[in-house]
Amino acid sequence: MSLARLREFAAVQFRRIQDGVYDLKFGGSTGTYVSTRFAHLGAYDSGTASYFILLNVFNGKIRPDDVIVDVGCGFGRAINTLLWMNCKNRIVGLELDPEIAESSRKRLRRFDNVEIVTGNALDHLPADGTVFWIFNSFDEAVVR
Repeated sequence: MSLARLREFAAVQFRRIQDGVYDLKFGGSTGTYVSTRFAHLGAYDSGTASYFILLNVFNGKIRPDDVIVDVGCGFGRAINTLLWMNCKNRIVGLELDPEIAESSRKRLRRFDNVEIVTGNALDHLPADGTVFWIFNSFDEAVVR
């Protein structure tokens, strides 16, 4: 293995460890990959992005009056990231899978500004939402 590939491998492993530590800060793992039971509705499997990437996405883009909606929130890593950034805004996580939604709801119940809603995102989009995060939650037909 070349030195460059070894460095890249080490960096990836370090980020995975970091992600695990940040997950623990917010009550448990959010890096779990789960195959969906809702593929027939156009839903994709539940996956996640690293905290490092999410911090770069959200940094400097959230205003104090924004209502943030995580469409297909899964286990809530994007929500964790916002909380880690000390975001006090109203945050609504929408999750189709009732078991995953309940897991996230339970884990995040201590945060008064977070609400996890179970069901089809199109049926539950909050009218006051201003920032929408969607991370590969569903197929092209649903997006349209």
